[in-house]
Amino acid sequence: MPSLRADGPPPRERSLEERVLECLGRESGRLSFNGLRRALGAHPESLTRVLRRLERGGAVVRDGRGYELADGFHEALGKPPERVFKTVASVELARGVEREEVLGRLAGRWFGRLRFVGVYEGETDPWLVWSIPGLEGRVLLSVHGRTLRVGVDPHGPDAEELLEEHARELLLRGLERLPRGAVPRAPTAALAAAPRPARWAS
Repeated sequence: MPSLRADGPPPRERSLEERVLECLGRESGRLSFNGLRRALGAHPESLTRVLRRLERGGAVVRDGRGYELADGFHEALGKPPERVFKTVASVELARGVEREEVLGRLAGRWFGRLRFVGVYEGETDPWLVWSIPGLEGRVLLSVHGRTLRVGVDPHGPDAEELLEEHARELLLRGLERLPRGAVPRAPTAALAAAPRPARWAS
């Protein structure tokens, strides 16, 4: 089992290092710096020091999309739990529109109150993830085949309805950023459709 600590951090930062590892260990994917900062309520300078130390020690790796645990460290912390997300709306994309292009145009962007968090890596499809200040839970977007879909991962019943409203907003705002002709039909019908539950492993 790999060690979860590279070297001895100052005592005042030890708990933040452990919280970073726990937070990354809960997700099978990458979190942006700001996504981590908001999730942990951490001071930017303190979080920067901790992440650099974890990178040097080989526990955390970083690329242009964010931070994740290095190979082997998920096993040390335990497998992330399977998540059950709720589908809110979906639209069909035109033929020839590639998933990577769609996700690339939307990853890292903020839409209104939606703050980009990072990427959940599923067994088949990656999910882009946003949070909303003051709401417990996440709004998610992915492309499966030619279907672009948005959903919610509420962390409490009180937030679910508001998260669904933000998910619909994300779909509309996201469609505005796609190439002309990417959507072969108006999305209003999909937005009006009744939400249906779906299990999206992450």
